[in-house]
This record gives sequence, C-alpha cells and structure tokens, in this order.
Amino acid sequence: MWLQKFTRPKGFGGSLPRNWIDDALPVCPFCLSDPEWEFALKAGWINRYHFRCTNIDCMAVLSINVPDVAKVTAVFTWGIGTTKKKMMKLESEGHNTQLSSVVGSEFTLGDLQQMSEEPLEVRGCNHCNSRNSSDAKFCTECGEVLDA
Repeated sequence: MWLQKFTRPKGFGGSLPRNWIDDALPVCPFCLSDPEWEFALKAGWINRYHFRCTNIDCMAVLSINVPDVAKVTAVFTWGIGTTKKKMMKLESEGHNTQLSSVVGSEFTLGDLQQMSEEPLEVRGCNHCNSRNSSDAKFCTECGEVLDA
C-alpha cells in the first residue's frame, strides 16, 4: 500500500474528491476553521481518500473509501454523494494532540457535520472541558463521546 503526497490540485484533475470534501465538510470538525482540504489517495486492497485540514494548528487527517466519494458509481447507487451515514475514519490527529485517543475511530459524515456547526446551546465535555452544542454526540475538541 502507498499514500500519495497531500495536494490540493487546481482544475479538473482531482476535482471529484476536492469538490466532495469542500461540499461535505466546509468547516473542519476538529478546529472549526474553513480549510482548503488537501487530499491524497491511499492505494491497497481498499482504496481510500485521505483528507487533511490545512489549518497549521490542526492538520487532522480523515479518510473515506473511494467509492463513497462518487456521486454516481453505477445505476444502482444513484445519488450517494454526501449522505450523512457514510463513515469517515480519523487517521491522524495532526498537531492536535487532544485527538490522539480517538485516532482510528470512525465517525458518520452526519456526526462530523454536526461537530462542524456553531453550537446553539452549549454543554461541557467531561474529558477535555471544552464547550459543545447540547445535541452533539461527540466533542468537537477531543472527539470523545459526550455523556447523555
């Protein structure tokens, strides 16, 4: 297995994964910045796109199976582009060491989108004492599951 160098290509080359991540996660769920996501392809038995936040204080890396990025892969999988049930894996905490305990964890796209939103009502995380929205399932700082 090999991993390409992280880039953000301009133009048509690489536009599918670039446009997909820009639409699916316009805000990084871990640092709440508006990154220009970089991506790389990890080839192996199962090919995965790896997306890295470009915020220098974050640099977290998420991955997803390549077929999950395609909006249309076959007649039978029409419109699977950004469904909230797709699973993304936290591959690296980057520069955010508070995420090290959840590296390797998988999150639904819907949970990551929820973590990216500005909180309406706030509650504290028992693990890192950060503030999160009252309906969040995971902490936006450390990624730990929030108590009900």
